[in-house]
Amino acid sequence: MDAASSGGSPQKRARVDEAAADEATGEAEAAAQLAAADRLMSWLRGHGAFIDGVRVEAGGGAGRRLVAARDLPAGFCFLRLPASCGLSPSSCLGTDVGKAVQKRHQLVEGGSAEGDEAAEDECEKVTHRSVLYAFLMAASQDDSAPFGPFLAHLRLSGVGTPFSWSTQDRARLPRPLNDDLESYESHILGQYQTLFPSLSEAFPELFPNCTEEAWRRAHGLYSSYDFAASPGSSEDDGVLLPLLDCMNHDSEAANVEWGGLSLEESCGARVTRPVREGEELLYSYGCKGNAELVLGYGFAVWDNPHEAVTVRFEFPGDLDSTADAWLAAAQRLSQAAEDWGADQHGLGSASFQLKLEHFDEGMPKPLEEAAAACSSAAASAGAAASSSASQGDGLDRQGAGARPPAAAARALLRRLLLRRGQELMRKADGAVDAEAAPSLSGPAWERYEKALRQRDSVEVGCHPCAVTPEGCAVATRSSQVQVLLAALDCLENSTPKLRRKPKRKAAPKQRQPTTTVPATGGEGKDPADCSNPI
Repeated sequence: MDAASSGGSPQKRARVDEAAADEATGEAEAAAQLAAADRLMSWLRGHGAFIDGVRVEAGGGAGRRLVAARDLPAGFCFLRLPASCGLSPSSCLGTDVGKAVQKRHQLVEGGSAEGDEAAEDECEKVTHRSVLYAFLMAASQDDSAPFGPFLAHLRLSGVGTPFSWSTQDRARLPRPLNDDLESYESHILGQYQTLFPSLSEAFPELFPNCTEEAWRRAHGLYSSYDFAASPGSSEDDGVLLPLLDCMNHDSEAANVEWGGLSLEESCGARVTRPVREGEELLYSYGCKGNAELVLGYGFAVWDNPHEAVTVRFEFPGDLDSTADAWLAAAQRLSQAAEDWGADQHGLGSASFQLKLEHFDEGMPKPLEEAAAACSSAAASAGAAASSSASQGDGLDRQGAGARPPAAAARALLRRLLLRRGQELMRKADGAVDAEAAPSLSGPAWERYEKALRQRDSVEVGCHPCAVTPEGCAVATRSSQVQVLLAALDCLENSTPKLRRKPKRKAAPKQRQPTTTVPATGGEGKDPADCSNPI
C-alpha cells in the first residue's frame, strides 16, 4: 500500500497525529481545571462565600476565564468572599509550613526586591512573601487541608511568567527586558537558597519536592494573581482571591470592580455595566506596558496603547563637572526631567519614559529641553572633545558646535531614539531579530511580525494578546517601536503623522461555552444583600 492510499505521507500523518494528541491533552487539561474549579466553589460556599450568576470556562489560549451565567444588570454583585478565604503571606504564618519556616528563620517585612535584599544581609532572615512562596510550593491540596482546593485550582492555572521559561525562550526577550528579569530573579532565588535545602532536611514530610523550578512557579502564581490590599490594611503584601483569579485583563473593556480587601473585612466584586449571558468578566490590572505585563503575568498586548519606552539622557563622563557651562546644562536637564516627571540619577543624567500619547500634538517641550541640554554640554567640551564623532553615549562632540543649537539637539534626540530602538531589536544573546533595519522597520521585520500575530493572537476583551514566549517578545518590541516611531515622526514633521492604532470593539462578543462550571447561588450570603453596591 502506497503513502497516498494510506492517508498521505508519513510526515503528514505525523502532523495529524501530533495535532490529535495536542487536542486530547488540551481537553484533559480543561477537564481537570473545571473539576478543580467545581471543588473550589464548593469549598468557598462551605466557608461562607456568596457566588451567583457566573461560571468558569476552560480551554483556549487565554486559559481559564470567568463569564456571566445569565444576563447581569449593572451593579450586580456576583461574589462576596469572607476575609478568611483570601490567601496572603500573613495567613500562611499559622499553617504547618509557616510554623516550620519560623522555627528556623527570622522574618523581615516586605517581599519586594528591597525586602529580599535586606533579608539576604543575614542568611537566617526571610521575607513574609517567601513564606507564601513556600506554602504555594509545598502545602497539601487535599480538601481537608488549609486552602487545599484553592491550591489545587491555582496549580492547574497554566501560568507561565518568564521566571519559569526555558533559557531559549528567555533569550527571545529584548535585552533591556531580560536585564530587568535577571536583576529581579537574583533576589527571588536568593530567598530560595536561604530556605532550601535546610528546610527539606529538617522537615522532609512538609517539603519533599521543593526544587528551584517549583519556587519559580510559586513566585509566578503570586505575581500573576495577587490583588493589592486596601489602604490602611494590616496586610502589606497582596492577597490571592479565589475565583477572581480566573478573570482576564483589559484596561479598556473592563466590566468588573472589586473592593474591601484586607484581613479584617470581606471582599466583594460586581459588574459595572450590563453584561450579557456568556460574556467574559474582565477587570483592569492597570494601564501597564508590555514589559510589566510580560514580567508580571506572562502575556503581552498587541499594539498596547499604554506602552512605554525609557530613553536615558546622560552627559559624557569626560566633561568638566566644575565648569559653569556644564553646571548650567545639568540644571537645564534637571528642570526638563522635573517637568516630565522623569527619574533623575544625579546631575547630568535622567531617564524619560515615553508613551504614544506624548506625541499626539507634536514633540513635547521637556524632551526638546533635555536634548538641548545634552547637546549644549557636548558643545561646551569644544576642542577638548576627542576626534571621535561619538563615544557611545549619544553625544556628538565633534558636530555639536558645527550645527545650530536646535538642529544639534534634534540630531542628538534622533540618535538616542534610534539607538534605543536597536537595543530593543537585540535579543538577550545579542542577535538581532528579523534583520531589523536601522529605521526600526523594514520588510523582514514586518513579515515576521505579521506571521507571528496570526499564529499567536488570543482575543481578550477588545485586545488581541500574545501568550507564547516568542509572541510576548515580538509584541513587546512591536509596541515599543511604535512609540519610538511616533517620536521620530515628530522630529521629521512639524505635525505628527497619523499612526496605526489598534482596532477596538465596543464590547466582547457573546461566547457560547463548551465546557463550564456553573455557579448559580450560594448558601453563604443573602443574594439581596449582595446586589447592593460594594
